[in-house]
Amino acid sequence: MKIRFFQHVEFETPGDLLSICDHYKLSTEIYKLYENALPTDIDFDLLVIMGGPMNIFDEEKYPFLAKEKLYINKSIAAGKKILGICLGSQLLANALGAKVYPGIKPEIGWFPIQKTSESFGFMPDIMTCFHWHGDTFDIPEQAIRLFKTEITPNQAFIDKNQILGLQFHLEMNKQVLKGLIENCRSELIISESVMSENDILLNFERYYRNNHKTLENLFRYFLKI
Repeated sequence: MKIRFFQHVEFETPGDLLSICDHYKLSTEIYKLYENALPTDIDFDLLVIMGGPMNIFDEEKYPFLAKEKLYINKSIAAGKKILGICLGSQLLANALGAKVYPGIKPEIGWFPIQKTSESFGFMPDIMTCFHWHGDTFDIPEQAIRLFKTEITPNQAFIDKNQILGLQFHLEMNKQVLKGLIENCRSELIISESVMSENDILLNFERYYRNNHKTLENLFRYFLKI
């Protein structure tokens, strides 16, 4: 089984998704779009679209976004399975015809998500996971909303068990977390929805293990492995 990753910036890697793929002996390949590495074929079993500090409409600054959108549309039309995380979920929502726009407030840090559907019964009704986003999306038509937070009503959706969008981050490990902080520190303007750098790092140890296990369960469920 082949897992293809789209990475938008050097510091926001697939994180723990790579160790899970390795554990289940899944073949992986990473396309670094910021180095203009974009495939033309759709020879994969799952496409995973990672996050990034840009928004989905920053095509002038990040020209690869326009080509990436075409590739996503092509993959959806071919019935390919796709998982989008943060920016990736916004790109998927957009591809499915939903609106993507700035959220009420940025959401950065460890905050609880609450289940909004009976789908994904293996996941807890409430769990705390990591967030780093300013934009949000509407739920695409015919997709099922899966989770919400107090600030962001639409945190995840699934469409026909083919397209899965997660606004939050379950894949976060210490290395990726530190990379995010180092490269996006200017966004850490502390408020009720933005944690301090110190609190983000302290809470990592508290929530990491549960987030990793949940990611593994979700990955197995979505891929049917």
